[in-house]
Amino acid sequence: MKKRVLIIEETLSLYNDPIFSILNQHVDLTFAYILKTEVEKTDYKTMQIPHKWIWKFVWLKKLNYIVNQYDVVIIVPHLKFINLALLPYKLRKFKLISWTIGLYVSYNRKYNLNKKPDFLDKLYEDIQDHCDACIFYMPHPIDFWERHRGIDREKYFVAHNTVKVADFGEMPPFSNRNQLLFVGSLYKQKGLGELLEAYYLAKNKIKVLPKLIIIGKGPEESIIRQQIEDRGLEQDIVMAGPIYNEEELKDYFLTSLLCLSPKQAGLSVQKSLGYGTPFVTRPDAITGGERLDVCNNINGFFYNNIEELSEIIVNAAIHPDQIEPLSQNARNYYIEKASPEIMAQGVLNAINYVVNK
Repeated sequence: MKKRVLIIEETLSLYNDPIFSILNQHVDLTFAYILKTEVEKTDYKTMQIPHKWIWKFVWLKKLNYIVNQYDVVIIVPHLKFINLALLPYKLRKFKLISWTIGLYVSYNRKYNLNKKPDFLDKLYEDIQDHCDACIFYMPHPIDFWERHRGIDREKYFVAHNTVKVADFGEMPPFSNRNQLLFVGSLYKQKGLGELLEAYYLAKNKIKVLPKLIIIGKGPEESIIRQQIEDRGLEQDIVMAGPIYNEEELKDYFLTSLLCLSPKQAGLSVQKSLGYGTPFVTRPDAITGGERLDVCNNINGFFYNNIEELSEIIVNAAIHPDQIEPLSQNARNYYIEKASPEIMAQGVLNAINYVVNK
């Protein structure tokens, strides 16, 4: 008989749906979302947990009754969900697993594995430590906490964070790639102004550049359009708007030399690698750990200033053949280390561990 497994998160995200579908093939999965769902139909069971707001915090109603119906419960213990974060400290019959990025981060707290853990990091780890097992999105936080706290490494597992890309079989001819790409919400934190400035500098160095396609929407859209106009780049940069259909996105990725995101490196990293499109970002970009999949000069590029970014753009224009091996490396990396099947297997490893412990 399949084990009854409950996953509790704030949101049922569209990008995670394929991973949960894979998990459901091996366990009897229920996903309990707290605030919202982005998925209309699933092949696993779903429910919304009733809750109430207490200022900026949330109390989950009937939480104890719900979790006691399952063999294994997996939680994302965000501190704003009061009794969910306290669940690891309670006596329980079910096995409890935390699933996090390993540190306490936000837009104002960068994912930094070179620092010493502060109070919030330590609190987060203490919550994780009171669970029967812990899942991280990347292996690096395991080393971090082993250095700083001396954890029981046996109970820590990696479910490599990723997204599913559209199927396309063999890599199409690299000669099809003739443009540059940005995909994401148009927020100031993404650093699009920096990308436009670097593109403008590159345009002043050589006459013909690959077109830059910007896919997304957000509060910076009018500012970006004005910057494009001010620099006279209307013929070089295309504002394509938001695109959510994966088949359409596939066509853009498979015809792009590079995907560039200056100051944020989230799941667009894995999506780019999945399509064999090398990723370009700053080494200190805002991330939940996804940036760690970028290997400089192997499947993407890091840069430290606008001049370096402009040189990357110029070199892609003059020597696109030098990008081709990085493109194949990117695709291979995704298949071998960052596919949805690999992510799901990491979760299954943690479930099997706690069940057989």
